[in-house]
Amino acid sequence: MRFSYFLVTCFVIISSTLNLSGQKYAARTAHIYVQSSNKVINLEADNYQVASTINVENGEINFLGLLKSFEFRIGGLDRMFNSKLVNVLHHPKFKYIGEITNIESINFERPGTYPVTFTGTLYLWDLKRVTSGNGTIEVNSNGTISAYSDLSFMIEEASVAKANDLIRKNLPAGVNVSTDKLGISRKIKVEARGTYKKKRSSSN
Repeated sequence: MRFSYFLVTCFVIISSTLNLSGQKYAARTAHIYVQSSNKVINLEADNYQVASTINVENGEINFLGLLKSFEFRIGGLDRMFNSKLVNVLHHPKFKYIGEITNIESINFERPGTYPVTFTGTLYLWDLKRVTSGNGTIEVNSNGTISAYSDLSFMIEEASVAKANDLIRKNLPAGVNVSTDKLGISRKIKVEARGTYKKKRSSSN
């Protein structure tokens, strides 16, 4: 009897472990798009080398990437993040750690598109900012999930001055605008999207 009880207990523990391990989904090439603009210039950048995970059990989400992997859409500005002025050597990564606040409203067993809200903390350079936003999660029939989210946040005046100085120094010579009118606004728009596959237990 004791041996049978022991086997049942082991089975329950193993089943629970497998169930928990199957709750996390991962994307190795999520896409981050960043945009900021003023009356003169529209600054846009893409990063296609972002790692991300979603825990569908508790709603935990995170994004992790390298600053130098951003590709700017204005010639010459892709060299911006290689400058020591933005501390790529000392702070090479950015990350976002947050939580989907309405995770219980999503049925991950039923294909469909679900609206989500989230909140979390963005870690950039030596600063951190609490942010929140909205998005969608699409449960696909092939077992993957697709996620899209957008948020906006305000950066500090010191960060604006730092970025504006870099823009002036890296602006292509052929752009004929007054440099005292260049720069980004304090409001930064961020969009993130990715397709996630269920992580295997061996990778947790």
